[in-house]
Amino acid sequence: MVFKISTILFLSIIHVQSVPVTIYNNAWFNPSSNSYLLANIYSITTLNLYSPNPPDIIKWLFDGDLNDVYGRYNGYLTNTKGQLVDNYTDLWSSPGYAGYGSAVNFGSTVYSIVDHYLYLNTTSFTISAWIWPPSNADTEDSYSNAATEDSSYFTLFSHCETPDIDKCLHLVMRAGLLYLNFYYDDAVSNTQLNSGQWYHVAFVYDRSTSQQLIYLNGTLDGSRIAKSPYTGNPNQTTLGAVPLVSWKPTNDGLIDELIFVSRVKNSSEILDEATLVAYYTFDNTFNDSGPNNISNINSTATKFDSNGQFNQALFFASSSYSYFQTTGFYYLGQSNYFYSFSLWIYPIAIGGTILQVSSSNGWCTPMIGFNQKGYLTVQTLGVNSIYTASYTASTLSLNQWTHISMTYSTTNGIRLYVSGNLQSSNIIYNNYAASGAMSTITMGNPAQWDKCTSDDTGIIQSQFQGKIDELKIYSRELSKTEVYQLSGGLSAVKQNAN
Repeated sequence: MVFKISTILFLSIIHVQSVPVTIYNNAWFNPSSNSYLLANIYSITTLNLYSPNPPDIIKWLFDGDLNDVYGRYNGYLTNTKGQLVDNYTDLWSSPGYAGYGSAVNFGSTVYSIVDHYLYLNTTSFTISAWIWPPSNADTEDSYSNAATEDSSYFTLFSHCETPDIDKCLHLVMRAGLLYLNFYYDDAVSNTQLNSGQWYHVAFVYDRSTSQQLIYLNGTLDGSRIAKSPYTGNPNQTTLGAVPLVSWKPTNDGLIDELIFVSRVKNSSEILDEATLVAYYTFDNTFNDSGPNNISNINSTATKFDSNGQFNQALFFASSSYSYFQTTGFYYLGQSNYFYSFSLWIYPIAIGGTILQVSSSNGWCTPMIGFNQKGYLTVQTLGVNSIYTASYTASTLSLNQWTHISMTYSTTNGIRLYVSGNLQSSNIIYNNYAASGAMSTITMGNPAQWDKCTSDDTGIIQSQFQGKIDELKIYSRELSKTEVYQLSGGLSAVKQNAN
């Protein structure tokens, strides 16, 4: 007798090894033989059933939903009474960190549940996110390390089997400090976080060495050796609360781009994730190749040129209005916050505005371009006025690629690097009077001649003519070594990585 298999139903099996299963559509099975008769096969799909291995990566971007971008570890909303919540009007806050999308505000009454084993009792991991601390972040009492204490906390991630030592992982902030908690086996950060601004945070557990590491804005800010390995293995993960612990949640903190990977990210990876704000290769695309995928982009009278410094580049025509514009830069709008720009330029004429920063409230400053004498110049807006630094040894060569970088910090003021070498700086003034709003970067043209303070600027506001390639924007001051590596091109970066 021959039976036709028309429907196959798989039941969820917990704690089994990963089993590859192949489904053949329109297949015939003969139970009297050890073979399949495959007739008219038109589709073959291979699946992996439930795996006891931790996932490689999970990303909760919180852009209007609680789903993992890969569709595997989606969350659903519940309240503190364990009831499902279909509509919670205050859940989303827009825009998110990157100037688009949204961030999640779980508040004090709801949180997200992810009904999946993660098997964190078998792996190292790194969990990172952007957070906007709650308004009471810096006013709470100091943390007593009592996990059953009835006190206020801001929770990012919880993986808690039971409130017992090394069985209840929760990543929280309390009294302005970050905690990587295994339940009475915990690491704490050193720097106080304040409300009213975004921070990048990363929590790392290295199972092979028992290290617990906490990074703040890309810099190691706390570490210790765990007393024992983490052994918790609950069948669900919660975001925004620790239901098995009696702490009180705070009510107005934000979380954006919560990312889990089942490995130890190194310090360079975390630094780039936290401070490489955007990276535009211009390889026939305007897409941001950096960690934030900033997508608010506008371009007029530009085109991609096949002869870039690396692959393709963006060409700015000799017309009076050719520019590239991208929006969503939070830190450039914060006074005295460090920043850096790295890019390659290929001028076909000397003159023009290369890079300008502006905000919707009318704040506007050309930051990289050429002054009246044709010298490459960088500048920023201080409390009293614009201050500049120029490369006066010579004018840049035409029809030739040159790497330039501008950096700013309150320690070193503004610095101008040409071909990897520091050529000019201005430390007389070291403050940065930012807009206080989300910022826009415009390349190739000031695009707001009527709004910028042209009387004060050293950079002549006019059209840049030529090509630009490999634009990188950082929310930190690049070191001399880093600038030199960037100026060496991809070979230097690869050599450094090795």
